[in-house]
Amino acid sequence: MEETIIKRHGLTSGLFMLAVVLVVAITGSYVVRAMVDYRNIPDFYPREITVSAEGKVSIVPDIVLLNFGVTTDGVDVPTIVGQNASKMNAIINMLKVTENIDAKDITTTQYSLEPRYEYAQKTGVRTFKGYTMSQQVAVKVRDFTKIGDVLNQATALGSNLVGNLQFAIDDTEKATQQARDKAIENAKAKAQSMADAAGMKLGKIVNIQDSSYPYYGGGLYEKSMDTANGLGVAAPAPQIESGQTEVTANIYITYRIK
Repeated sequence: MEETIIKRHGLTSGLFMLAVVLVVAITGSYVVRAMVDYRNIPDFYPREITVSAEGKVSIVPDIVLLNFGVTTDGVDVPTIVGQNASKMNAIINMLKVTENIDAKDITTTQYSLEPRYEYAQKTGVRTFKGYTMSQQVAVKVRDFTKIGDVLNQATALGSNLVGNLQFAIDDTEKATQQARDKAIENAKAKAQSMADAAGMKLGKIVNIQDSSYPYYGGGLYEKSMDTANGLGVAAPAPQIESGQTEVTANIYITYRIK
């Protein structure tokens, strides 16, 4: 009887040990497989660093934008249209022939004929006073030595509106690219400095973003010259200085870090 119990006990112990071994083996297999699978999981949250930098370049403007206009008041439409056209045509002819400005650099920006009224403050009644004929052109001058003469001759020929003198850059994309290159250079140097300070190493660039605004030019150099004598009398040509204009670009660069 005792021998039977001992045998059963030994058998039970053996089965238990076998079960334990199988559980450990299966568990180990799952652990190994899980580790392998974990290593093969894509790195959805990689370690990265993003830096921003600004690049600036100072450019000497290569064009100046001018606006010339002639405004004529009167009652008889054919008369004021003819007078206005005569003065404006003389100005345009001067720009093309005398100053050798290309026709593609002269653009008509306004041509209008509108009635004029005079309002009586006490009665609120408006009285017809005639018409106002207005024509304006925008001119792009590439030779800065001509600016003073162009302004002087235009007013002498009857232009009674000269305004919005703006210095600008003709090839804006080239200027912006120079600023962008400078911004990228500054961003790389900034990222390297931050990585060195933190004891990390920079990996590859995974993203780059340009957040620069388009450069339109001339805004910083706008000069109002809305009052001209318009008397047809030549005056000393004004001296106009272009100075420099600053083009700015902003860049964001994202690096993997090790």
